[in-house]
Amino acid sequence: VQLALGDAAARAAYAHGEVAGQRSNAAQALPLELSWTADLAKLILGHGADVAYGARPVRRAVQRFFEDPLAELMVSGALTQGGPAVVDLEAGSSVVVRYGGTTLRASLTAVAQSSGSRQQLEAAASLPAGAGPNAGAPPKAAMAVS
Repeated sequence: VQLALGDAAARAAYAHGEVAGQRSNAAQALPLELSWTADLAKLILGHGADVAYGARPVRRAVQRFFEDPLAELMVSGALTQGGPAVVDLEAGSSVVVRYGGTTLRASLTAVAQSSGSRQQLEAAASLPAGAGPNAGAPPKAAMAVS
């Protein structure tokens, strides 16, 4: 889990550097220093441990509980200044990012007890049903295969 989280943190820090370099002078941009708590690592291990499928469930858990919240906060502009950021769990098992003396919550952040279905995530984010990047696209099962 530590290796997967370290790899994800390195990718996120690189992405932050790319975005910061595009928004301002790259020489002035501070790097994003990502870390995580032991509670988050335990959560990922609990959701990702599966002997039959190897590391794939761990990778999906890292993406769901670590990468997705960071990516959403980067895209929203909440993590643009650089500096230390800690990915943590709150009492309600919500993933949060502690950054610059504040606690940031991504609107689509995974909750540990949630199955993470699209309907639950849309309700949590107060998005209208059918909104999002694939709005209007036919369901994948209905697509023709040639």
